[in-house]
Amino acid sequence: MANGFNQVILLGNLVREPDLRRTGTGLSVCTLRLAVDDVRRSRSGEPVTETLFIDVVVAGPQADAAGTALSKGSRVFLQGRLQMNEWTGRDGARHSAPRVVAQRIDFLDARRAAPAAPSGEAAPPPAAGSAPAPAAPSGDLPF
Repeated sequence: MANGFNQVILLGNLVREPDLRRTGTGLSVCTLRLAVDDVRRSRSGEPVTETLFIDVVVAGPQADAAGTALSKGSRVFLQGRLQMNEWTGRDGARHSAPRVVAQRIDFLDARRAAPAAPSGEAAPPPAAGSAPAPAAPSGDLPF
């Protein structure tokens, strides 16, 4: 039996433009800031929405695709793993925060990910790193 399981699945919107960079070895790395709504019911039964802001890092060909096809407000579905990001602040204090290392990212805004094909022609292939959007859930979720 495995000692643990580190898997994250998120659906949300970018709150700022993607930041695409290259490492010294030429690897593409794109950082994203994702807003995810957590909706639950209060004790009185009223819906309460809490927005979580999550840092995401994407590497390789998916980073290139994300950096060019996505923009502020883009809706994405991603799968990845949690990782602790640690740094030293300007004041010399150590800081840490979790972030998601994306292993798969789907661009849900088709109009931003790929231009529409003229009628009668096949649509262009999706951008690298994207796949068809998952079907929207209907009604209650099974969990």
